[in-house]
Amino acid sequence: MSEVFSGAQVLVRVQVTDAVSGRPLPDAQVVPSIKTAGAAYRPSPFGLRNRRDGWFVMGPSHLALTAGTRIGVTTRFRFDTSLPGFAPAQAEVLISPASFAEVEEEVVVAGVATRRRRIADAPFELRIALDPLPVRLAGQLVQDNDLSDPVSGATVTVDGNAARAVTTDADGRFLIGALPLAQSVEVTANKGADSVTVTHVIDFKTPTNQLTLSFLTEPTV
Repeated sequence: MSEVFSGAQVLVRVQVTDAVSGRPLPDAQVVPSIKTAGAAYRPSPFGLRNRRDGWFVMGPSHLALTAGTRIGVTTRFRFDTSLPGFAPAQAEVLISPASFAEVEEEVVVAGVATRRRRIADAPFELRIALDPLPVRLAGQLVQDNDLSDPVSGATVTVDGNAARAVTTDADGRFLIGALPLAQSVEVTANKGADSVTVTHVIDFKTPTNQLTLSFLTEPTV
């Protein structure tokens, strides 16, 4: 059996996703920092490799890991994550001395039995879900799909939330300040006996979504 070797190993895996849709966000920027014991956070001596599928991998060599950390003390990795159109997020991985302990195991490399040294409980895994920045909903309520016939004084609600209802102005226009963090919402307009409800799929890439609602006149017999 060959001597012990210590190559690169995956220490931490970070997945970044959209909190609403769950889709991976490979274009996110993830900046790692590290601290040990009572020390302050400092830039991590180990970078992250972007796998382009929403996963970011930290895989230092054993020698670099030993030089960049104090094995045997509690270690924290912090990951500051950002992406345009999303609220920034921050998350930590706490690694105890026991989890950071070194172990040896037998592996076969190119047909040769070899002893390898690695961190006991690695890889440590972390998932970060970024909330899209809230968007507004601007709209107009008209009669019979006629933009020249606006409906004023109607009540507009989102998902039936009466506490955040708005009223259409003289031009039938309304503005909802911030839509819920959801893939879609139900938008309802009411005035007297007239009512209309539509499902609006939120476009988080557009700060202000647009929507036209219409009351339809019942045909006379």
